[in-house]
Amino acid sequence: MLDITLHTFDVIDALGLDRPILVGHSMGGMIAGEMVAIAPGEVERLALIAPAWLWLDDHPVPDVFSKLPHELPALLFHDPEFGGRVMTAGADLDDPKFLEAFVIRNTRQLAMAGKLLFPIPERGLVDRLYRIRANTVIVWDESDRMIPPAHGEAFCRGVIGAELVRLPSAGHMVILEQPEAVVAAIARLD
Repeated sequence: MLDITLHTFDVIDALGLDRPILVGHSMGGMIAGEMVAIAPGEVERLALIAPAWLWLDDHPVPDVFSKLPHELPALLFHDPEFGGRVMTAGADLDDPKFLEAFVIRNTRQLAMAGKLLFPIPERGLVDRLYRIRANTVIVWDESDRMIPPAHGEAFCRGVIGAELVRLPSAGHMVILEQPEAVVAAIARLD
């Protein structure tokens, strides 16, 4: 995580950005939050959208790496039918050729994510949340079955002055299910 955090700061420097707004969803939220916790003066505003980060014993995160392809839409989306269409681009899950390609692509993506998120995404950030001083909005989807909404409340308690925006009728992939509401929530940082 530290290597990714520092690399992202190097990219910001290479682009000549000064105190940018960082927005991150899920694993991207984990990276954005870690960046601001490590270098609180480098980022002016922060939007965390259902970030993967903390471990709450009473609200565990399911093991996404053990899920079969047909289980993912119900885990990631409020509306599993919509999620299935998004994840398959309308293809037939019973088609062996599609299923083979899907499993290969998904395995590659999860292999990368697994380097940061397995076995659990808790990397000690809970002890660094107080360092986040950027104007922060935390966006959480009320139907998130991947990372329970209680995690949003825990983030909000840890980040001084953070605003928690709860979005109804959206799962973990809130950025796809409620994009306008997510943009409106981020706009609250102005």
